[in-house]
Amino acid sequence: MGEIAVWHRAECVGINLANQTGREGKLSAAYAAAAREYAAAGGAGFRLEPFDFHKQCGATNYARLGLLWEAIVADFRRFGYWFRDNAGTASTQGGVFRTNCIDCLDRTNVVQGMLGKKQVEHVLARLGLMPEGATLPQAFPEVDARFRVLWADHGDEVSNQYAGTGAMKSAFTRTGKRDIWGLLDDGAKSLTRGRLPPASASHHHTHPSLSHPPPSPPARYYLNNFEDGHKQDALDLVTGGYAVVPGKPPPFQPQGSPAIPLLAVLALLVLAFSNLQTAKASAGGGLVAASLQAPTVLLQQVAAPLLLALAVLVLVMKKGKYLCDRPTLLPDAAVPWH
Repeated sequence: MGEIAVWHRAECVGINLANQTGREGKLSAAYAAAAREYAAAGGAGFRLEPFDFHKQCGATNYARLGLLWEAIVADFRRFGYWFRDNAGTASTQGGVFRTNCIDCLDRTNVVQGMLGKKQVEHVLARLGLMPEGATLPQAFPEVDARFRVLWADHGDEVSNQYAGTGAMKSAFTRTGKRDIWGLLDDGAKSLTRGRLPPASASHHHTHPSLSHPPPSPPARYYLNNFEDGHKQDALDLVTGGYAVVPGKPPPFQPQGSPAIPLLAVLALLVLAFSNLQTAKASAGGGLVAASLQAPTVLLQQVAAPLLLALAVLVLVMKKGKYLCDRPTLLPDAAVPWH
């Protein structure tokens, strides 16, 4: 924590947007413990402000971001910003907000956008260009629209580089509203890949249009589970995280793939559907008639393949970690949840 204050050479408020429970809660608890230890040791210049974004805002209730703003507005005003006018009046910035979630993409972009807009409003009021207490949408709706597009495009480009898709929740940043269309936009990004090639998240740690870049498959979920492992190895190798020892073979090992079991599931589903159509045709075209005339056939040729497909899916879900593309050069460093 002391290093953070030294890096910024100013007071720092850490805004943690990660969940306070579950897997993310482990990281949040560790962050909070480090902040308490720093304060107990007499450390100054850092304060942690936890805000469980998902719990507080849910899927659409982004108005509750006002709770976070109320908790940090005093720091916001006190920190100030660099400013100089023609009369020679000047001021400097005395603090920063360090915002994070887990990947520092989606939730972080929403909150950073809020802080950025608040700062623009404060500067415009100080210059006398809008009344004190007024909001940017009220005073300059066109400027507000351009600001939102700029911020959303920037977030999408960063997210494309990092995760292979545009930022989740950017529809709120782009339009100022969180509605069903924003939820559908998030769903599309979860199921599609942005036009830019994805870059893996290292454990070391846009365009002026109102529309998003055209997505193309596969899914962000797919990228995260089945492509990012070897990309992480590439990052570890290029950045020197993994030290190459001449004469020593690299620790690469063959990894499992979900392709074969998922193809088996697809084949079983096709088989069950084909057998069902045949049974219905033999019985005169009705499912009820087929079940009455040939129940054994339906059980053996339709129900059995469906049950087998379900069993394979359950097995894939339970053993899924063995089917993922995992980093092999520094495997321990890529598992931060322990």
